[in-house]
Amino acid sequence: MARQRNPLEPLTGIARISSWFVYVFALLGIMLVLFGPGGLVSGPGLRTTCVDSAGSLSVTGGTGFPLKPGARLSGASAEACLDHASTGVWLSGFADRWIWYLWAAGALALLLRFLRGAALKGPYDQAVPGRLAALGWYLPVAAAVVAAVAATARSTLLGAAFESPASWTSLWAGAFPLWSAFAGAAALTFARILRIGVRMHEDLEGTV
Repeated sequence: MARQRNPLEPLTGIARISSWFVYVFALLGIMLVLFGPGGLVSGPGLRTTCVDSAGSLSVTGGTGFPLKPGARLSGASAEACLDHASTGVWLSGFADRWIWYLWAAGALALLLRFLRGAALKGPYDQAVPGRLAALGWYLPVAAAVVAAVAATARSTLLGAAFESPASWTSLWAGAFPLWSAFAGAAALTFARILRIGVRMHEDLEGTV
């Protein structure tokens, strides 16, 4: 008897390929920031850390918020660079640039975990709704935490480059993706529907 094809198998393959792309990109990024020009192993005197102040501070050429000693504007843009960044400022720049990629990698890992379980065991397995619920909680909660870390990192960078500090609350509000809350609510709702379906499937099996 031929095995019945699970409709979730194509989605599992897509999620697996997407996850590998994110993981390889994250690994290459980590190698670059560690061993590339201005990396962590190059020493404090050789690190260059930049922050784009567009949307956070109003900077136009030499006017606007004054720069601190050691900071410079990159061309005519609102990007300020520190050529001799300390370890704390460099780590803030790393978090500001890469932390959302780590959040996306975690979301893809949870999505792949849910799709793999549904593809291998079927959508009526007891563990499947819980895995989808874990993804639903991860999206908004982890996004709020990551937004707080990103806001702290950007505030540190702006404070190191400019005399006038930026508002942490506005930075957090600008960094938090509102769609993650809606996506999380949708995933939790669907997980609830799946959980009801699992119970109904178990009841039907018990009556057969």
